[in-house]
Amino acid sequence: MRHVARDLRFAVRSFRRSPIFTAVAVASLALGIGANTAIFSLVDQLILRLLPIRDPQRVVLLAGRGRHYGGNNGRNALSYLMYQDLRDRNQVFSGMMCRYRLSPTVAIGGELVSGNYFPLLGIRPAIGRLFTAGIKIDIVKVDAIDTFTGEEIDYMFGLAKTARMPSPAKPR
Repeated sequence: MRHVARDLRFAVRSFRRSPIFTAVAVASLALGIGANTAIFSLVDQLILRLLPIRDPQRVVLLAGRGRHYGGNNGRNALSYLMYQDLRDRNQVFSGMMCRYRLSPTVAIGGELVSGNYFPLLGIRPAIGRLFTAGIKIDIVKVDAIDTFTGEEIDYMFGLAKTARMPSPAKPR
């Protein structure tokens, strides 16, 4: 134990004699430990922990490869008609749902999901109610489409050099 104490006193004296080396060593250790902690936290949340749904170990993703007649909008995408056929003839799974990832526009992405998506996963809303298979959604017809000028688009996406919204376009 005497040797450890003597070695620690020697290390402290050495660090006092070269403060720049000490600062660089401490900063390097801090950056390394911080980076490792951040990376492990990310890996833990994304890979090691199970999804926060009911029975996550029982969730299976069905995907098809190659040509799909009846619609294929991307890699491994099955058409909704194919999903309905699989769902109706299912004898293996306790339930089936479908989802289709929408390509993100601007900074907003989303998915189209079947009506049993949330109940099957055991997800409940914090407030309100979820869309279910029994809800009918009316499609709204758009009579007029508003067009934006280049200045308005630059303003909306923060590209404008001025800090005020351009004046509205005059009706045509």
